[in-house]
Amino acid sequence: MDSSISELYILKYKSDDSFFKKAYPASLRPQGKEIVRTWLYYTLLRGYLETGKPCFEDVWIHQHIMDENGRKMSKSLGNVLDPQEILKEHGAEALRFWSAIEGNLAKQDLNCSKEKIRNELKTLTKMINVAKFVNLFEKPKTKPKLMEIDKLFMDYMEDFTRRTDKSYAEYDFHKPSLELRAFIWELFASHYLELVKSRAYNESRKFSEEESKAARYTLHCLFDRFLLLAYPVIPQITSFISEERGINLHKAEFPKPEKISSNLSLIPKIIEFNSQIWKTKREQNISLNNSIKGIKIPKELKAFEKDLISCHKLE
Repeated sequence: MDSSISELYILKYKSDDSFFKKAYPASLRPQGKEIVRTWLYYTLLRGYLETGKPCFEDVWIHQHIMDENGRKMSKSLGNVLDPQEILKEHGAEALRFWSAIEGNLAKQDLNCSKEKIRNELKTLTKMINVAKFVNLFEKPKTKPKLMEIDKLFMDYMEDFTRRTDKSYAEYDFHKPSLELRAFIWELFASHYLELVKSRAYNESRKFSEEESKAARYTLHCLFDRFLLLAYPVIPQITSFISEERGINLHKAEFPKPEKISSNLSLIPKIIEFNSQIWKTKREQNISLNNSIKGIKIPKELKAFEKDLISCHKLE
């Protein structure tokens, strides 16, 4: 009786008419697959009979979290994982990120693994470390003329924003979360950051002041956009990092992607080129910070030559 009018109670029906008018119908009702013909049906029926409107704009029906062996959790089996213990051991953000990355909960059951949840703490730590690095540089107040590699990665982020917006609109948190993790670990930290950090520092004065500003500006823009895209999934840590950077994500609008002009297929080729040089240096017992001879930059990557030479110390 009362659970079927829970949305009316929560949205202050008959107790705060002004609030109810703004809040009803609710934008989303998330719920498990096993109560579609009961709780969902009765809620929609009772709400409609009372107000003449559907209670919710959208209903997101999700699957179940199972134990590590893929069995449904139950008291009789003794396989129930206490969420409070997970929160105490690993924190809410690691649990949220794991649940988004493990699979699309709208399409499949997920097996709960404390080990995998623990592993996502490494990603959160990586975000903090990247934030510390980016914060070493002051963001230029005006947009400088970007170098080609800056434009390429900025365009990647615009394309990523477009795809993420589409996924979130369909309540798909899985695909964006996978790409967000790959971005912070690989694309940003392991490649773009490594390529431009000597230009950002510019200690050897191999770059002009404008070129150095472009690196610092792009580092900030890429990381800020990452925080905005990750915020719906891991709101606590992104808010914490953003506040340190003077950004209030609670009031920020979701970014609208701009048109791109870069050939994004060049990014995997840059990654392949970087990886090959690092592998060659390891095989030849050459420190990554030392120069190397005899490596030619492919013609298709010539536009990024200055950063590639500086990063890898090519001779």
